[in-house]
Amino acid sequence: MGYFVACEMGREYFNARDYANAKQLFDSVAGMYRQEAWVSLLWTVLGFLRECARQMDHLREYIDYSLEMAALPPVFTGHKVDTFGFNQHGPAGPLCQSQRERISTEVIGLLRGEQTVLPSKDGQNGLTVVDSDPVCVNIDMASPLRAVFTACVAFHESTVKPGHKTLLTLSLFTRLPQRIDFQELEICFNQPKCNVILVKDAHEVSKDGFEVKTGFDLHLEPNKWTRFSFNLIPGQSGKLECLSVTAHLGALASIRCQVESPASREDVFYWKLEPQLEMMPLKDSALSNYGQKTIQIEDQDPVVDLVLETVVSPALVNELFPVVISVMPKGHPVHGGEIKFAITEASTALALTSPSLIPSVSLDTSSVELLIVIPSDDMDESLKSFSGILQVPEIATDGSFSTHIYMRWKKAMAVTLFATFSYQIEPMSASDSGYPSHSFIHRELQLQCEDPFTLSYRHMSPFRRGALLLGNLKRSADTEMDRACVPVDEITTLILTLENSSSVNLELISITVNDTNESLCLVRAEHTINGKVNNVSSLLPANQKSDFCCEPETEDVPTIRCGEIYSCLFYIQPLVESAALSIASICIKWRRLVDKNTKPSVDRMLLNSSSTSVTSMLSSLPSLQVEKPVMLAIFDSPPHAVLGVPIDICLKLQNLTSLPQEIDFSIIDSAGFILSGAHCSTVHLLPHAKDVVSCKLVPIASGPQQLPQFNLISKRYNAGFQQSSSSIQIFVFPSSMLAKNYNFLPS
Repeated sequence: MGYFVACEMGREYFNARDYANAKQLFDSVAGMYRQEAWVSLLWTVLGFLRECARQMDHLREYIDYSLEMAALPPVFTGHKVDTFGFNQHGPAGPLCQSQRERISTEVIGLLRGEQTVLPSKDGQNGLTVVDSDPVCVNIDMASPLRAVFTACVAFHESTVKPGHKTLLTLSLFTRLPQRIDFQELEICFNQPKCNVILVKDAHEVSKDGFEVKTGFDLHLEPNKWTRFSFNLIPGQSGKLECLSVTAHLGALASIRCQVESPASREDVFYWKLEPQLEMMPLKDSALSNYGQKTIQIEDQDPVVDLVLETVVSPALVNELFPVVISVMPKGHPVHGGEIKFAITEASTALALTSPSLIPSVSLDTSSVELLIVIPSDDMDESLKSFSGILQVPEIATDGSFSTHIYMRWKKAMAVTLFATFSYQIEPMSASDSGYPSHSFIHRELQLQCEDPFTLSYRHMSPFRRGALLLGNLKRSADTEMDRACVPVDEITTLILTLENSSSVNLELISITVNDTNESLCLVRAEHTINGKVNNVSSLLPANQKSDFCCEPETEDVPTIRCGEIYSCLFYIQPLVESAALSIASICIKWRRLVDKNTKPSVDRMLLNSSSTSVTSMLSSLPSLQVEKPVMLAIFDSPPHAVLGVPIDICLKLQNLTSLPQEIDFSIIDSAGFILSGAHCSTVHLLPHAKDVVSCKLVPIASGPQQLPQFNLISKRYNAGFQQSSSSIQIFVFPSSMLAKNYNFLPS
């Protein structure tokens, strides 16, 4: 009802000669009538639209509306259509066969330049097709003119070699009520050199640059498939697809139709509802049901060999990884060419059958953190980003071409390197049909990249010095917190562990600490490189490289084999409180340990340049949660003991808050000692006060022993801590004489 009202409004505008508003309303109504296949109502609306276009001197729209009306299903005599009073004949009269034939004859004559549409006003020339403005009617898959002209193309083969013939069939169909004669048929492909023009006689060709095929009777009968079969000789590998067919009615007008595959073709919706015989686009039922408008052109048999080689394996993250490319002719000279590279993840690698697929599968280097670079004379300064295309010069029959590129991973992943060599050779015979002798050869290389090191961190409080931190109390309630909580102005030990997680033996060159703000945190490093311990006695700013960078004095650098672990210590003293304090970043320099059995050329490639062999790995030390402790507990005992000789041990407590605290302590006996003193008690600490809990022990067993263990609980915070097992270890000598003979501290 809504569209009926819109149609009535359009009639009012039409009667008032406001053709622009009338056309706008009728266009919206026609879209719904096409969708619902209300043919009789659509005919009436199209009649109004056609007349509006004539009154507005819109030639192309007048032609489109006329062709659509002529291709509508007719209402034959004696077939009464009940439109429930909604249909009143418009300017085109009732929908019948005679009206369709009249409109079809008029529009075809107009396209051929044989007729002129009556002018809308006296003194005007009317609508006509002129030489200066030829008309081309475009029909695609969504066009309402699909019933006017339909084109299907089916290749009789699925694959073909370049330079070999392949047969295809073009099928044309029209719903117009009269025969149509064409001057020529122009068939276009995605490879322009395969474009074809079908004509009856060669002298009728009106366009250069197309292969001309003669002897075709170019006419269409209504509601019948007309088929044209001919051979093509494709000259370029890849996918060959038929795109469009252009039927020239004369020098002034043409109809261009998008090509369909018989396997996926569907008729216009409102013609499906009409009683008619089922007609196939091709006589061969298999081609009609499964035929495709595309064919795969295989690659020519290569006359060259393309080899991709790796000199070492696997690749490591951040390392410049060399890949050697070699091109060798097979008894035929190569007149230049180019190698295109593409990289894809190994899990989604595609079998490339055409060079046109290369750009579509190549990974985005920014998203996958993958970079390809090319070498130069000065490896340290002139490495440049590689665009993916490598030019190859001319190669003689007995010559070869070899070069190498470098790849750099930014994260560990398996990839596939694709290389397509597009080269040019001399035409081998006169049967090449004039196509340039371009050929392609594809190669792929599976590459695996691994992380050189796996880093792990562990924080330790100072030996026999503990701090009660409220952040650790919250950590027990939130198990997802992984940031260590350390006290401010206290020295904390950070243990960095490097595990060689790769399958390659590595040489550790240096570990450097950088980017530390000395006003926020002081860092001191102690680690072993080249058999020497770099130890600094006091905390200094981390920007002093001499204290924190261990570089080898000789070439005899330590080797970390597969699965081995290397550890180094960092002493950290935070100076400010922070929920997430950034400490510093470290730079680990390493290089691959080259096998002694490696080829000499490989040795030169990897070791002659320091920037090629030495790789840097950057990592940030984990951030810390720094806060002021509420209490300090310092344990003190002699370094060793003598059997039967009493010793004193004590626990120094310090309240760091402005509130008094009650500390409950208990002592757990040890089997190697007799304890004299209270086993449990309560200590009252005033604000910022100190106290000492002490006891006397008599060793009753010699050898490594464990001292009695102190357990502390703060009643105010309902929390406490106990000593670690390593902090209460002591060695008991059997006699004092034996203790004097050993002038060292037993560990």
